[in-house]
Amino acid sequence: MADATSKPEADDHPVRKERRRLARIRVVYRIARVLLRRDDRRDEGLARVRNISDGGMKLELGLAIDLNDVLRVELSPEVVLQGQVVWINGNDCGLRFEEPVDSLRVLAESAREARGHMARPPRLKTMIPAAVYSEIGLRAATVSDVSQAGMKLEHDGGFVPGLRVKVTMCSGVERRGTVRWVNGRLAGVLLAEPFSIEDLGSVRRLGHPD
Repeated sequence: MADATSKPEADDHPVRKERRRLARIRVVYRIARVLLRRDDRRDEGLARVRNISDGGMKLELGLAIDLNDVLRVELSPEVVLQGQVVWINGNDCGLRFEEPVDSLRVLAESAREARGHMARPPRLKTMIPAAVYSEIGLRAATVSDVSQAGMKLEHDGGFVPGLRVKVTMCSGVERRGTVRWVNGRLAGVLLAEPFSIEDLGSVRRLGHPD
């Protein structure tokens, strides 16, 4: 029988328990696609994953969010997490996962995908009207997706690989680039000036800045 004055087991000591909890928080620097799907607001953007644990993660993001919003976080095409916003501090927020995860396995799997031969940077789905200036004149187009280094255009069929273009979105955001591929009425443009994470923090803002 334990003596009434004996100390609690080390594993039950609150300080040690807190140290173990913090040890499971893995500091990372990953870029992720984050989606907000709410009845009155739908948006997506790129975000920085600052740390992750089995129970949640810290994000630095450009989306306009509220407490209790549910966010979908795509670390890679196959590694997708979902959690509820439990705190907000400026551009930082904390998510609590709907179900605990094995954070070490999550990071390993997403890193393996990022190193794969078919890996692509995160892309955001958009439908932003744009004017495209080039040597063949002014053409109307739609920016149908965008990454930091490139964009996909839906156009009238007049673009060819190698064409240098200036794309001006309806919001006034401009980028110069070169058409790298054409498939029917779709064209891929490699940008001369990449977008920053902040530029792509919100598709809603990219198409309709305040």
